[in-house]
Amino acid sequence: MNILIIGCGKVGSGLANSLCRAGHDIAIVDADKEHFSRLDEDFTGYAVVGVPIDQEVLQEAGIESCDCVAAVTEDDNINVMVSQIAREFFHVPKVITRVYDPRRKRVFSQLGLNTISPTSLTVDVIEKMISGKENETSNQVTVGETVLSVLRTPVPKEFYGAAIRDVGHDDSETIIGVQQKDGTTLLRESCRDYTFQEGDQLLYVKIL
Repeated sequence: MNILIIGCGKVGSGLANSLCRAGHDIAIVDADKEHFSRLDEDFTGYAVVGVPIDQEVLQEAGIESCDCVAAVTEDDNINVMVSQIAREFFHVPKVITRVYDPRRKRVFSQLGLNTISPTSLTVDVIEKMISGKENETSNQVTVGETVLSVLRTPVPKEFYGAAIRDVGHDDSETIIGVQQKDGTTLLRESCRDYTFQEGDQLLYVKIL
């Protein structure tokens, strides 16, 4: 498939690396060229520096001939705007939009956008943990041909005392929150100053 990815953050770069290894033709757009350092050394796709909502930038990245657009920047507004441009102006067959606000996810889904919300994924996982129904398969979601899984693991000792906003992870993984020793769960977007403690569990989305 010919796939265009908008945003070369942890999710975008991880998705680009994974899909490129799978043999797909990948183009990725980001306004900051430094973000492309997250791509694998053997990445064979096309990296374009530019404002993602600029139609000329999207055309340079090959949007007119792509089969799928995945908008996965850290900004919900940019993701939605790019998705609408891809659908309405370039008639891309499949458009996938990442949105953090689950309320907006419902609205955009009603408009026909294929949306995925890390916040909603986290809530679903926590509900399964509380009900005792959690298992690895039920915590997975398929986006196009890519499978994402929401997992938890003990916080590494080297993270103790570090703020969640300052901690990165593997290119194929995105930290979405933390579960404290007493069972309290905090989402990254609402607790960016929280510092990791012994006994915490890290919640993250992983590209399988």
